[in-house]
Amino acid sequence: MRTAKHWARAHVTIDGVEDSGGGVVGLGWSDTSVEDAHRVAIKRARRAAATLKADAPLTASDYPYPDRPIREPVIDEIRAGDRITAVITRNSYGALILNTADVMFIDIDAPIGMFGKLRSILTGGGGAGDLAHKTASRLNEIAGADTRLGFRLYSTAAGLRVLVTGRTFDPASAEAEDLMNRLDADKQYVQLCRMQACFRARLTPKPWRCAVPRPPGVFPYEEGRQREVFEAWLKQYEQTSNAYAVCELIARIGQTAVTENVRPILTWHDELACGESLPLA
Repeated sequence: MRTAKHWARAHVTIDGVEDSGGGVVGLGWSDTSVEDAHRVAIKRARRAAATLKADAPLTASDYPYPDRPIREPVIDEIRAGDRITAVITRNSYGALILNTADVMFIDIDAPIGMFGKLRSILTGGGGAGDLAHKTASRLNEIAGADTRLGFRLYSTAAGLRVLVTGRTFDPASAEAEDLMNRLDADKQYVQLCRMQACFRARLTPKPWRCAVPRPPGVFPYEEGRQREVFEAWLKQYEQTSNAYAVCELIARIGQTAVTENVRPILTWHDELACGESLPLA
């Protein structure tokens, strides 16, 4: 998993001198310390400043490619002995995200527009209902061909989520990519899993579905006023989002036994993401 425990932002002038008012900004990350992350941030800021001063063209390393850690604060870790099996982070719009080393999650968006959603509400058919039936049929076929596999199928606000319970997968493997493609997973999600060496599942609602605005500012937050504003937003978001769930279990398919590696991930996911009789957001 390509995550980082510490993040820092550094400002430098066009001449590479560190200055809080400098117009060139660099972001740094580290698993060791904030100080180490700051050193990385200064190095990247100075490299960008030198490029700008020389009026040189940007190279691939100047862009935020997905092979770098996702810029999200680490909130918690799940361990099996000395091994970190999952990390909970907070994404750019404030939701908690479960990042797993080898327990597969697959989100499947319903390919329907506003008319399709309206038709589903009015008729009780189409849209997400058709998608759930199609996905369950595919999961039954896959489980029938490989008796090791078990699946939990969840409904979400915009489609479905699948959790594979019978075995684990390498997120960067062709085998994992093939299974996700067979279930029509989002192409960007498939690529993200491969590049970040993890699977991801959102644990808390999207704020705009709870009538809460997006968080102010961009992580990592500067100390002082920016941090205070974010903490105030977070308090509002957490209070409001408690009235919503992210997903609801609708089916268990295939192998019913949950492997030892999957069990703690399943517990964390269901406790944080699922809720009975709560609206999905």
